[in-house]
Amino acid sequence: MLSFFAMKIYKQLTLKRKEIIILLFLSFFFNINAQKLDSLIIWDENYKLSWNDFSGTPNYKKRITALSFLEMQLIRAYSNNEIYSYTIIPTFNRFHSYSKNKSSDNLLEHEQIHFDIQEIFARKLRKQFQKLKRNNACDISYIEVYNENNILLKKYQYKFDVLTDYSSNKDEQNTWKSLILIKLNELDSYNAKKHYGIR
Repeated sequence: MLSFFAMKIYKQLTLKRKEIIILLFLSFFFNINAQKLDSLIIWDENYKLSWNDFSGTPNYKKRITALSFLEMQLIRAYSNNEIYSYTIIPTFNRFHSYSKNKSSDNLLEHEQIHFDIQEIFARKLRKQFQKLKRNNACDISYIEVYNENNILLKKYQYKFDVLTDYSSNKDEQNTWKSLILIKLNELDSYNAKKHYGIR
């Protein structure tokens, strides 16, 4: 999934943007413990998680039925030893995500909503980073905003789990599903394809 998506966008970017993608490749290559690149799924509105994506080994010592291993990748692009761009990419790691019950559609939808929430916060970050760029903010400001965002993200993900009783409360989960869709639409101009000029 990653390699196909990345190669598709690579061909469509300007030279400056291509440098960002090269750095993205290198960042993934050196930071995923020598795993194959296709172990990562970049959030895409046209791709929904399936149970086949949960190929990690379940931890039976924990009560968690399913776990989505999600990360917010922050990639810096450099020019003449100076940072000129920050790219935010939300990812799902197949090899670290698992499920003990791969027959529940409701549980799978729950995990997809977790991934969608990750994308909402990625879009919020892109919006905030855009303001920082206009104000010529220093690297520390970007890192502070990034860290604050991740704290809020973890709280929001936990709130979603608690209020939906980890997918058991279907009515509440449907409410969240609708809410997340609204938030994604509100921040649509900050999705990766539009924000980074990917066609």
